[in-house]
Amino acid sequence: MTTNGQLIQGLESLLNYGDLHTDRGVGRSYVPEVREGSYTDLSHQDTAYEEGLETYVLDRENNTFFVDDHNHALAGWIAATYEGLLQGETLLLHIDFHEDDKRPPRQIHSVEDAGYFLETPEEMPLTMEEVNSFVPELQINEFVDPALEWGLFDGVENRGLKEESSGHGYRTDISSFHWNDFSDYDSVVVDIDVDFMMGVDGKHHSYDDETVEYVEKSVARAASEADFVTWATSPGFMKHEEAVEKVRELAEIAEEM
Repeated sequence: MTTNGQLIQGLESLLNYGDLHTDRGVGRSYVPEVREGSYTDLSHQDTAYEEGLETYVLDRENNTFFVDDHNHALAGWIAATYEGLLQGETLLLHIDFHEDDKRPPRQIHSVEDAGYFLETPEEMPLTMEEVNSFVPELQINEFVDPALEWGLFDGVENRGLKEESSGHGYRTDISSFHWNDFSDYDSVVVDIDVDFMMGVDGKHHSYDDETVEYVEKSVARAASEADFVTWATSPGFMKHEEAVEKVRELAEIAEEM
């Protein structure tokens, strides 16, 4: 792979991600910049044209990356790999209402330049310039497959609202979630789309209050135990202000565990 720019040094390099107008994700024509902070720094932004996070947030103390459209989680996984957080046999625990199992096309039509087609890299990018040119062009369900092709993960476990098969294996009902199920792996990346208990129409799950409490504490525990965590606020699939508040709530529970 041809390298352009400085090599990715680890999580710190995420501070050079974003601030772009090339996103193909749902509802967003702009990828905000990344700032260092925590879940308390998450801020909803609503303009005349779109809504999402005002900035993405990198919490280096807790190895956590907060984004809105889910495809940007891939940028965090790449940086975490260079940071050395993914060691030995590594699992991606994908907690989401959706499967996100689509394979990106080998040539991606660039939104920024109508005459430009971007080649999907065969190897993991080496520089943040390469990450910025590729990850924002992905659709919100195309980001897991590149990570698998590059060998970032040895397996994927899916947890969501309903049980069904997906392109990455069988998805298990999240109400039967147990962190200890994943103890055989050396490293675990926990990837959480906050719409994991919502329908695509915004309707709530049908679990009773006791089950909801169990699920939310289980997800928070996973976030507290993981080697690296990505959170997505999923604008376009639920009210974004509510999504941001739920991420803050669960991240706070995780921090206190």
